[in-house]
Amino acid sequence: MKLQITVGAQELVDAVVEVLPMRLYLGKPDEADRPWFQINNVRDAMFVPQEGLRVTCAATVHYPMPVLPDEYTVLETKVRMHPRLKTADEPGSGPVLAFMLGIEDFDIKYVPQFVDDTIASIINKQLRDRASRIAWDFSKTFTRRFKLPERLRLVTDLLIRSESADLVVKEDAIVLTINVAVNFEHDEAAVAAAMPDKAIAAKREDDPPVKAAAKPNPAAAGPATESSGAA
Repeated sequence: MKLQITVGAQELVDAVVEVLPMRLYLGKPDEADRPWFQINNVRDAMFVPQEGLRVTCAATVHYPMPVLPDEYTVLETKVRMHPRLKTADEPGSGPVLAFMLGIEDFDIKYVPQFVDDTIASIINKQLRDRASRIAWDFSKTFTRRFKLPERLRLVTDLLIRSESADLVVKEDAIVLTINVAVNFEHDEAAVAAAMPDKAIAAKREDDPPVKAAAKPNPAAAGPATESSGAA
């Protein structure tokens, strides 16, 4: 079974505008004076076909460096937000929808351009290394177990599991297609009692698959003809 989620360009822009301001921590969790990059008010946001979003905004950076202040005001920067499918940090997890962030046109107040470029390069590396953490783990969202009503008796659980996915960034939208497997669990003891002629309760692996019957196509049979007899 396939689930397709389409997010239009304007919907994506509206969501980003609503979620800001947003602070992204860049250092390690146990770091004493942990650096961060904060995206503040949005001045402009646009959807770039085949890429994703580009947001023009003000920002604040906290990145302690020798001789320089610990915190900087960024007059204006452009933040790229490119959706990508990536492997989750947790071992054994499925793919996640991650937003790869990057900054460009970095302009820190009262700081020379070479310092701007140095800090921007450091922040971009940190953002790339932690991209999978700014993500939607749809594998967990669409992996569920539902208990079925007792009146069904032989069938106990409905299992839904996300198996794989495909992402396409179009001219005016992003489209996420998720392949989902649907299975049922049975009470094997109850099935064995209800169907004693079955050696096992669950469907055996070597049982032939059941295929959906093809619906007859009237057009394939050709036009009907009338037979005429002798008078």
